[in-house]
Amino acid sequence: MSFLFRIFIVFFVYSVFSLSVEQGASANPPVSCAFGMEESLFNSRYACWGINPQLEMGVRSGVDVGLKEAHTVVKSMKKTMTRPVVVAVIDTGIDPQHPCVRDNLYFPQDLIVSSTPPTFSTNTLKPFGVDFSQGIGSPSYYPYDFHGHGTHVACLITKVFPAVKLLILKYYNPKASGEANLQYTIKSLEFLASRNDIDIINYSGGGPQQSLEEKVLLEKLTEKKVLVVAAAGNAGANLDLPGQGFFPASYTLPSILSVMGHRKDGLPTTSSNRGMRTVDISAPGDLINSAHVSNFNAFLTGTSQATPYVTGTAALLKCLYPHLTYEEIHYSIVYGKTGNGQLPNVSSGMLSIPGAISTAGSVTKPKAIAFYEQRKQFYEERLRQSQRAIAEEGAPNKIQEKK
Repeated sequence: MSFLFRIFIVFFVYSVFSLSVEQGASANPPVSCAFGMEESLFNSRYACWGINPQLEMGVRSGVDVGLKEAHTVVKSMKKTMTRPVVVAVIDTGIDPQHPCVRDNLYFPQDLIVSSTPPTFSTNTLKPFGVDFSQGIGSPSYYPYDFHGHGTHVACLITKVFPAVKLLILKYYNPKASGEANLQYTIKSLEFLASRNDIDIINYSGGGPQQSLEEKVLLEKLTEKKVLVVAAAGNAGANLDLPGQGFFPASYTLPSILSVMGHRKDGLPTTSSNRGMRTVDISAPGDLINSAHVSNFNAFLTGTSQATPYVTGTAALLKCLYPHLTYEEIHYSIVYGKTGNGQLPNVSSGMLSIPGAISTAGSVTKPKAIAFYEQRKQFYEERLRQSQRAIAEEGAPNKIQEKK
């Protein structure tokens, strides 16, 4: 799995603490969908132009996600939820002490906790996620983030929807091979496919080759009605072209919503993959400020940073309209977009959270299914073109293992 980013502020210092993590999702009193939507969110040290365009010079009108307007709309709707919206974040782990995420962590109450806290901790810690990155024996329930990417992504989700609950799954091991990290990702997906308390998955990673195991598990998650928001990748490629792809974003599944990134001037980020027919939406992805490990912040660039804006939007829609299926949430985000603006021929448009909320209020399942069928037809035709090209070159036609 590869990530493209720029780090301006990075520190790797940990302290010991006592952690409060929500255990499970039952017997919860009603919580407002507007919980935590405070003005201070837009001016905190973890805010950026994607949620508050007034923080920086040169932000083109309409390229942010419209979060202030969206929060105003949500407050006026006065909607509540009796069970939390749970987003699984498959990434490098989390800094569970970080103020941007520590109140959003979720740990399933049915898990048998057999692992012990890390040796650098002297306090008794509550579990705060699942760590598959060690690859030996049972997973740990203490997925600390020593990289920063996972904490950065998770904080962006909470900025969009502060009431969200995050189940952290750590797959990334910097000492492991690409194939090993793929296997840790597959372990994460196996875990999620066995559960019934997950609404959405944020997957800010991927690779240029398909994995049959990964695809089968994503099909199972599709059957469980779980929406997967996936980064389109950072190779500057046109995913509409035969032979191009970035997975899991490029799998032809109705549950996958693919995300590219744009800059504050409205142009695509230089590295972002794009595709008018194969990439669903664009979100801010250039020099995005968010949380980093040990209470610090960092500016990172990539489709990894664009993806959590869309994930947070999907979680917010699930709170406001709990009856919506993943197809309807997918449709609402894509058709609630702003105009292409500076994104001709590279994406269907830019994320607009107010637009998604408005569209979700009137979406119907037939509309959503028809949208997916159009997308599927394009994918199938592109696959046939790729197969013809492969046959002409005499190369084998098979699904390859990623990395």
